[in-house]
This record gives sequence, structure tokens and C-alpha cells, in this order.
Amino acid sequence: MSSSDPAARRVPGVGGEFAPLTGPRISGTIRGASVFPDFDGRRSLDGARPAAEEPPDPRVEAREAGYAAGFAAGKAASAAELAGAAAGFATAVEEVAQFRSRLVARYEQELLELALGVARKVVQRELAEHPERWLTMIREAVLGALDRETIRIRVGSVLHRYLVDELPRLRAMLEDVKELDLVEDVALDETGCVVESRYGELDLGVDGQMGAIRAALTGGDT
Repeated sequence: MSSSDPAARRVPGVGGEFAPLTGPRISGTIRGASVFPDFDGRRSLDGARPAAEEPPDPRVEAREAGYAAGFAAGKAASAAELAGAAAGFATAVEEVAQFRSRLVARYEQELLELALGVARKVVQRELAEHPERWLTMIREAVLGALDRETIRIRVGSVLHRYLVDELPRLRAMLEDVKELDLVEDVALDETGCVVESRYGELDLGVDGQMGAIRAALTGGDT
């Protein structure tokens, strides 16, 4: 091959001859053809074939199912335990409320008995120091009766002795009473006093008065 052939050139220091790669000329630059067309950046990736999906592993599925079942069981157990704790708390609150009610009722009863005991002593001392108050109490009871024509007064032994001595004075205080009967009743307390009329009776004794006070304070429960 002649050296003047433009299709071949000799490279200094390198033996042999070679023909340069030729390709389309773009803007005065020769662009070589791609040696590895599979890696050509101009190749579209739209036509790439997707990799085939692998079938699920039964062991993985079984493990996940076990986890799910265990979680559900634990959740149910926690809910049951919480419900049991709530029920136990409600029961405890109810028991405390009942205990408090019993305690209040007990101390209320004890306070009532204490108050009635004090009142009984005060009334007994007052009547012992001022027995003339019996006359006033009997007069008020008779005036409150619907029928005052016939009155019977049942009293204890101690009070009977006092009223026998004061009977004239008592009759003068009961002008509307046509028939007055004073009777000693051994079944009554020493200072017991019951005023009877045709339509009923009224207990004026200390025990009777305390019973009336108790009934008023407890709504009739004795």
C-alpha cells in the first residue's frame, strides 16, 4: 500500500498499518459506532422484560400467621384482664360505699341514743325538782282531747302520791272535765303518766316522750 494513499496512515513508533473507524460525521466530528450495543445509552428501557415474581415461602406465611394469631390472643387476654380489673374495682367501690353507709348508720344510732339518754336525764331532773310541771302537762293533754267530759289518768307509784296531794288543784285546772279518775298503774314507770279519753290516750311519761322524740328523729323507726 502506497504511503500517499489517504485511506491509510502510519503511526510513528507502531508497526503495521490500520484503518481508522469511520462513522457518521456530526458537526465536523467523526463519531464511532458503538462496540457494545447492549450498553448503548440511547437504547430505550421501556421494552425491558420484568423479572418473574418468586412464589411466597410457606414458612414465612406460617410464621406471619402465627405472629398475627399470637397478637390477637394477647390482645383478647389483655381486654379480658382489663374488664376483670374494672369489675373488681367497681365491686370494691360498692363495698366501700356499703361499709360507709353501715358505719354512718351505726354512729348515727349511737349519737341518737346518747342524745336521748342526756335528754331523759334532763327531763327527769327537771320534773323531780319541779313536780308541779306535771299539772301543766296533764292540763295541756286534756285540752287537746276531743272529748273532755270523762278523763282517766293512769300514773306510776311515785307520781301517783304527788298527784293525790295535788288533786284539788288539778281539778280546778280542768274545769271542762265532768268526770276525772286518777289511777295508780303498777305496770308503768314510777313517773309514767297516760291520759285517756273516749277517743284515745296520750303517754306523758318520760319514756313516752323519749319514744316520741326518737320516732320523730328516725321517721318512725325504733
